[in-house]
Amino acid sequence: MADPAAQLRLNVETHRIGAGRPVVALHGFLATLESWRRLMPLLPDRALWLFDLKGHGASPCPADGKYTVRDQADLVLARILEEDLRELTLVGHSFGGGVALLVAIALVKEGNRLARLVLVDSLAFPDALSWWARLFRRFWWLAYGPVPLFAVWRAAAVCAVRMGMRLLCKHPETITETAIQAYAGNLRPPQRASALIQTGRNLTEPLYTEIADNLSIINVPTLIVWGRDDPLVPLEPTSGKLLRGIRGSKLYIPDERCGHIAHEELPHPVLDQIAAFIR
Repeated sequence: MADPAAQLRLNVETHRIGAGRPVVALHGFLATLESWRRLMPLLPDRALWLFDLKGHGASPCPADGKYTVRDQADLVLARILEEDLRELTLVGHSFGGGVALLVAIALVKEGNRLARLVLVDSLAFPDALSWWARLFRRFWWLAYGPVPLFAVWRAAAVCAVRMGMRLLCKHPETITETAIQAYAGNLRPPQRASALIQTGRNLTEPLYTEIADNLSIINVPTLIVWGRDDPLVPLEPTSGKLLRGIRGSKLYIPDERCGHIAHEELPHPVLDQIAAFIR
């Protein structure tokens, strides 16, 4: 792990510090900490640490090219160690799930810091992405095209997010307006849009081998949540690999049709299931 003193600081929103054992929540690609807002009232006896990953939300977005899953994990881990968080539950969605897996592997090695792990539609094996996501990864430079438009016209960025929600979700109507506006905010400043593009171009298999090679050392109760109709990270093979690789893990698939953002599409019952697991 890199020296925490040399790291930039991520934006973190905290709630009820000291109320109980901590829960650290990490959002997915393009999202912000708003993604986990509806989890807060379901865990009144827990301290919540909601992170904006580097390049997202209110966190810094330097033009340093360091936007790999490992770069993000080092920053999250540095903050956890700085705050001396122990017996924590780590929650991650999509790209944030990949970050959570790397952080979990490191925390297990730290002893008693990690108590539970929750993975929602998590990116762990980039070659298992849908064909169109792999195509975008290959032609990532084309994503710079609309950046000037988003910078000068907020409505265009909001429209792009809504279109993305319709592509990724079976219930886009349940994504809150606050979340949509926050996600659109990621697209508007050119430097922040560039950070997202750099993140997307690094969704390659070699950068995730550390996860595949170390799944077996995760030895805490783990809940794996998946939308059965996820069009970005299909249910199989990723959920099966995680289930077989993490001892003591269990899989929850909502009965209702659900896409890639299970906890926002179906806050009930998905967040209820997550909260019950954490409690």
